[in-house]
Amino acid sequence: MAPFGLDLFASRATTARANSPFGLTEVSSLGIQTQFTALAYDSAQDLLAVGAKDGRVLLVGHEWEQYLAGSSNPITALAFKTGDKYLVAGDERGRLLVWNLQKRHLQFSPVTLNAAITTVEAPTGTAVIYVGLASGSVVFVDSHTGQLSEYAVPYADGAAEGDQRVVALHTSPTDANLLLIGYGSGIIVIWDLAERLVRRQAAASERLYSACWDRTGQRFAGATSSAIVMWEIKEGWLDSLKKSSLVKVTRTIARSWGDCTTLRYVQHQSAEGALETCLLLGGSDGVGLCPIESKGKVTPSWTPVHSGGVGTFSVIDNKYYIAVTTNGCVKALKLLSPASCLRISPSLELNNGPAITAIAGTGASEYLGYDMKNMSLRVAAGAELPLSGGTVINKNGKSTWDVLATVHEDDTVTFWQLSVPPRFLCRMSLFEKPMEAAAKVSMDLEHRSLVVTVGTATRSYRWHSVAEAKAYKEKWDADHDVDGLMAKMDAAVDEVLRHADMIKTMPGANENVDDAGTENIQPPPLPPRDASAEAVGESLAQEGDGLPLQQRADSPCPPLPPKAEASEPTHMPEAIESTPLATASSSDTATAAMLHENGQADLVPDSTTGSETPPKLPQRPSVRRRDRGHVDMDFEPERLDHGGWQPVLQVTHNEPIDLVCAAPWLDLLVTVTSGNQLNIVHDGSIYRSDAFGGDPTRVSLINVADTYFKKGLAARSCILVGTSSGEINVCALDSDPTSGETVILRSVLYTPPHPQKPLFVAIMDDAGRIVRQAVRHKAGTPSSDHYVLIVLENSVCVVVLEAGKDPEVLANWSSPDHLVSAGLCWIAGEAVMVVITHTGMIKAIKLPSLEPLWSESLPLSQPEGLLAQRLGSTFIARDGRIVVWTGDKEFRVFSIAKDTASLPDVEFRMYELTKAMEWARVNNQRPPSTAHRTERDKLFVPATALAPPRGSSTNASQSSSGSATPFGQTKQALNERGEKLSALENKFSDMADASGSFLSKIQEYNERQAKKKWYQL
Repeated sequence: MAPFGLDLFASRATTARANSPFGLTEVSSLGIQTQFTALAYDSAQDLLAVGAKDGRVLLVGHEWEQYLAGSSNPITALAFKTGDKYLVAGDERGRLLVWNLQKRHLQFSPVTLNAAITTVEAPTGTAVIYVGLASGSVVFVDSHTGQLSEYAVPYADGAAEGDQRVVALHTSPTDANLLLIGYGSGIIVIWDLAERLVRRQAAASERLYSACWDRTGQRFAGATSSAIVMWEIKEGWLDSLKKSSLVKVTRTIARSWGDCTTLRYVQHQSAEGALETCLLLGGSDGVGLCPIESKGKVTPSWTPVHSGGVGTFSVIDNKYYIAVTTNGCVKALKLLSPASCLRISPSLELNNGPAITAIAGTGASEYLGYDMKNMSLRVAAGAELPLSGGTVINKNGKSTWDVLATVHEDDTVTFWQLSVPPRFLCRMSLFEKPMEAAAKVSMDLEHRSLVVTVGTATRSYRWHSVAEAKAYKEKWDADHDVDGLMAKMDAAVDEVLRHADMIKTMPGANENVDDAGTENIQPPPLPPRDASAEAVGESLAQEGDGLPLQQRADSPCPPLPPKAEASEPTHMPEAIESTPLATASSSDTATAAMLHENGQADLVPDSTTGSETPPKLPQRPSVRRRDRGHVDMDFEPERLDHGGWQPVLQVTHNEPIDLVCAAPWLDLLVTVTSGNQLNIVHDGSIYRSDAFGGDPTRVSLINVADTYFKKGLAARSCILVGTSSGEINVCALDSDPTSGETVILRSVLYTPPHPQKPLFVAIMDDAGRIVRQAVRHKAGTPSSDHYVLIVLENSVCVVVLEAGKDPEVLANWSSPDHLVSAGLCWIAGEAVMVVITHTGMIKAIKLPSLEPLWSESLPLSQPEGLLAQRLGSTFIARDGRIVVWTGDKEFRVFSIAKDTASLPDVEFRMYELTKAMEWARVNNQRPPSTAHRTERDKLFVPATALAPPRGSSTNASQSSSGSATPFGQTKQALNERGEKLSALENKFSDMADASGSFLSKIQEYNERQAKKKWYQL
């Protein structure tokens, strides 16, 4: 039979590489390798935006997240233009960025100002953005065109020297003409935009961190380094004559805890249910809530909401608050019950969590992926921040269901679904706390298996679906029904009493009872101890003794040869020499748990025959030997309402466990301890091999698959073992033909020319499929050849295994670079070996000839040592996606397939016109448009449209003559035409968005109607 993939890409010449099916593209990401610095919330679209230190902005909506790029400097200010489609950001280099969320790109090129941007305000009812600078000025920029207005508010006249930064910028909630401007020096001014003067001015004696209006617009408050200061605006007949007068302080509340960074007035529901106005203060010691009476008096009592430093925060519907902490994390809590944090998005959840110590990835079927997704949706109810903004549109209906597990320093394991967008699945705690080495995980979702290793113990789990959890819950509720149990107990007692009364009335019932009412029955004597060994042997035969590695009934592999009868039924010897290649130790059996130190067993007499019978073995044996380990299989299933991981097996050794490999289809678990001992756990027993104990090299790789062992004619379950020198061995369980004892056989499959650490080993058949559990062939059909794919640190090798023949090396490829990771992909329908070097170079190799096909560098920028360490944990999916651990809490997903039709084509609709119209209707606002300019917009004429200053007669005459000439008139007409075309384009965009929203709602309605049952119609 011809080797698989022999003519793969054979028709492609070297000069035709342009038609190669390979191409590197970034698909998605999870987490972010940076700290967050700013945030904003849009109450109209129900969206959250978080600015990062690396210049990116993370936009979060309903079950989706999306990064917006545009700056490489830390984001210092962020604001939504509520009711409109713009998101405004400013960075520390003075660059102003405005994104059009409807078109999903920047509205115009970044506007560079003459100082760092400290705060931004995007008020409704105008197209202008207010920008506060570190120099103390406030400038105005058109959100549609990016033009800078000549209008600017200078630093307060007569203010004390010091921190001139604008730290607060807020429009009055009742008068859009009034603008509150707070400076770091402690000055607060109320600026009249129409009259261009200061209406009120207040001063604090200390540095000012934040200031804000209350909802009535009659009071404002400021947070200084030691107190909260409040002012009240009084409008009397005399106030109009002294508009720039200094406002007196109404109330000062001293604070005994850290500096304040953000201050907000909120409407908070008290414990009695009444709605009250409160001050929400965030600072270096956390967030506190202070109630305010109806007359504006403040009760100097602070209720802590969140502990830990807070840089800035935002409030959602007066129910939730979201804060950027001083260490760069983003947290969300409920104001009424702030005991636990709410999940916001997968990337923020990963960023908020503790450091990651280990990862593991695996593919999942569509059915299991849907089950995990449904479980996460049910668990997320009440645990996530309720954002409803935006829509995810999957254009081609494709989905990816791979799962990533991350182990954290707080002794938890978190599971993520690597879909687009990514999804948080669940979190579980480790079964014990790691003492020295970090915990490790391995997954095989094809068989719903998870293995967690902590120190000297490893525990195996099985995924229980939502349906299984529901069935067990119903059974558990029935078993734990107290009323039902009491009724059953009463019925049983009544039945016993009834039978007792019947027995008393029978003749001769009391003949064998003495005067005291006790039966005079003497137990037979116990048997002598020297007969225990024979009894144990009989017990093993009755309980089905044989090879421990029994295949399942549906396994296609032939059964192992039967065990020969032993001449003396005693315990197994410590070592049996099976082959010249290795020596294998005997196994622990279930009976070993019942043996005393002298090797004898307790025997129970048979009351009917008087003969000695051995004790019965438990159905789920727990094997314990001081020199072997302990197997625990008695786990009470946990009550899971929505599905999840259930423990099924735990193995504890006397040495730390270095490697673990599970074969769920065989109920088999293979471990390697720090003493270089290979252990095979099956059916409650541990089989130990010291074959590698005397080797100078260590076992560094294990895998389980069905293949040919030593010229075998049929595939059998084998263990592939790779040592640190690169030697690949095949091990199998067998019975010794002379003694009948179970032994572990070892055969060397491949030895490299020079020592190399193994990275990857797998077996494929001649059809290009991965072999784990062998396929049963019909009678007369020849067995398929097996190709063992071996990846070492500096080379790749393919070894052919045929039935009844010795192994043969088919191909070898030497790598000029150091390899750190490898895996198999299927590109254009053919299997391809993918390897990654320590420098981040990814290479595709043809199978089985090992001809290089394609290579490209991953776009990564990290120190070489740290990069190589993380690249060693790379997960390579079968569809060509590669999950790379690129940062402490960041994973980036790339695809090496040029044709991405099999991947989901997802579009995020960030802005919905229907929500904007609804918000405008409820708040009595007119939706802004480029075709409509308000009276306030006319105050901020762009600098390019202003007349030249006085005294410049030459420029004035040129401008006058230019506008009077035909060329000037034509230019003016073109500018007006451009503005009209821009307005028309925005109108068409709004219409398209509205039609898309209407169509999506119709589709959702039709889907709901189609899912209804006949009795719901």
